Amino acid sequence: MTRGKLGIVGGPRSYMFIEQIAELSRALARWTMSELINEYGFTPVITPNLIYADFVRACGFEPFGERTQVYTMDSRQNVCLAGTAEMPLASMNLGENFATEKDLPKLYCALSRCYRAEAKSTGEMSGLYRVHYFDKVEMFALTDPEDSDRMLDKFVEIEKSLFKQLGLYFRIVDMPPNELGPAASRKFDIEAYMNGRDFWGEISSASNCTDYQSKRLNITYQKFYLDPKTEAITEVRKNYVHTVNGTACAIPRIIIAIVEQNQNEKQDYFIIPECLRPYMKRDRINTMKMNS
Repeated sequence: MTRGKLGIVGGPRSYMFIEQIAELSRALARWTMSELINEYGFTPVITPNLIYADFVRACGFEPFGERTQVYTMDSRQNVCLAGTAEMPLASMNLGENFATEKDLPKLYCALSRCYRAEAKSTGEMSGLYRVHYFDKVEMFALTDPEDSDRMLDKFVEIEKSLFKQLGLYFRIVDMPPNELGPAASRKFDIEAYMNGRDFWGEISSASNCTDYQSKRLNITYQKFYLDPKTEAITEVRKNYVHTVNGTACAIPRIIIAIVEQNQNEKQDYFIIPECLRPYMKRDRINTMKMNS
């Protein structure tokens, strides 16, 4: 799965997928995007890797400081590497004013490379679990404020459906307020049991950011108020939309879960989930070849 000299070339927390694991990574991306587009009606977007720091901050992430997880390309221009497709997906709607609430929701999905300046180096974070870059399929929605809680529930149900199809053993955690970032008002994490580490590792999350991002990006819709008797329009207001995001597939962590939960008794191969087999033309991968 990795090459010994890669650390010299790419530094700590670098990795490379080769041959069958590269096929598995590609299959996960293709299958997840296909599910979101064809089964749930998401609009696919190809997002940029570079984004200005102002938009990073508008999405609830601090681009500067000792504890930041954001890579900065050029401090003079304030250009950052996107840590998640959520950042450009939210920012591409900058200044948007939808005509009515009937134009909502807007559902977007994106496969992107994500960059994280991770600081932790504890034992359970070794290997693929916490790395500086990874591919991820992200879900993002703009909603009427009255519908954002339902959209969050929908995202969690989509995540559950995807992980059940992958045959993963997982649990859902309703995160307490002190574990939320500045943007989220409600957040669910999904954790898969990782046998080799003997712990539950986060593989996904979903958050309702209400109007935190939309206020900073000025994303609104027109709300029409009617007279209850005559149904004539009495007032038109600009209201801020709500934003909801969720991880459909964080590829390295899903690979960890698939490998560790699907090994045979001798641990010389693991089974490919049935939903991925049409994309791979195989039903198992020999683990003896993974670290060559």
